[in-house]
Amino acid sequence: MDKRQEYIIVTANIAEAEEIIKDGSDEEMTEMARLQLEEAKERLPQLEEEIKFLLIPKDPEDSKNAVMEIRAGTGGDEASIFAGDLYRMYNKYCQDKGWSVSVMDMNEGTSGGFKEIILEINGEDVYGTLKFEAGVHRVQRVPQTETQGRVHTSAATVMVLPKRKSLMWNSIWRMSRSFVLLPQGLVVSRLIQLTRLFSYSTFPQA
Repeated sequence: MDKRQEYIIVTANIAEAEEIIKDGSDEEMTEMARLQLEEAKERLPQLEEEIKFLLIPKDPEDSKNAVMEIRAGTGGDEASIFAGDLYRMYNKYCQDKGWSVSVMDMNEGTSGGFKEIILEINGEDVYGTLKFEAGVHRVQRVPQTETQGRVHTSAATVMVLPKRKSLMWNSIWRMSRSFVLLPQGLVVSRLIQLTRLFSYSTFPQA
């Protein structure tokens, strides 16, 4: 059932239930109508949000393959371990989606994980699915490197860009990687700026 049909059915159920409750001649039917009304009114706001999301125009970049960089942030060796955990999580997710993942570059951490790892991900609607993962990811836990049981906060930066066949790709990628030298509060805004530059450029399309 598509969202349009479901919306019609839900609104019809609300109108029908309200009419039965207003009549009130059959106690059993009235009780069933109250349950139907409660269920329909609970579903309606969720359905409206889902329909609004479907009405958003699709980004033409969404169907492209993607390049993802995972880079350890604050937290020392534990941040590298966390970056490794993120890599395994995304790699497993991509496998489940039927996408192919290849490592373009990596720098391993001294106690495991990665200081940075760059992935090329190919498949259907890869960029449209993964683009919302871009930004700073944080974790609070007792790290493997902790000997006294203290909780540490570690961070890693994830960057996702649509893959293009362009002579300018390597230059733009090197420029984007320099963002990790900025304070964490500026990383996401700079990512947005770069993505806009990249999306509206006149580079040859993949």
